[in-house]
Amino acid sequence: MPLEKNRISGKVIHQDSLTTDLVAIKLTINDSICVNTYGDFDGFFSLRFDASKIDTNSYFEFIFREYSIKKILYINFLENGEIHLDKKANY
Repeated sequence: MPLEKNRISGKVIHQDSLTTDLVAIKLTINDSICVNTYGDFDGFFSLRFDASKIDTNSYFEFIFREYSIKKILYINFLENGEIHLDKKANY
C-alpha cells in the first residue's frame, strides 16, 4: 500500500555536540506500522507516513549515542517540532 502524501519534519537538539549526525528516529503509528529515518548533520529530519493511521497512542522514539531514548507522543511533537535530548531517562 503506498503512503499518502503526509509528511512531518522537525529538529533534534542536544547540548554536548555541534552535530547530531545519525540520530535514529522512529514513529510508531500503531501495533503493526512504524516508519523510521535518521537526522542530518544539523539535526533536521522528515518522515512520510499515512496520517490516517495515527491514533492517540502513536509516538516517536529518538536514539542518539549514549543519550537516553526519548519517547514523545505524536500529538505532543506537533506542538513544537523540536526535540531536546538529554542523558536522563524520560519514559
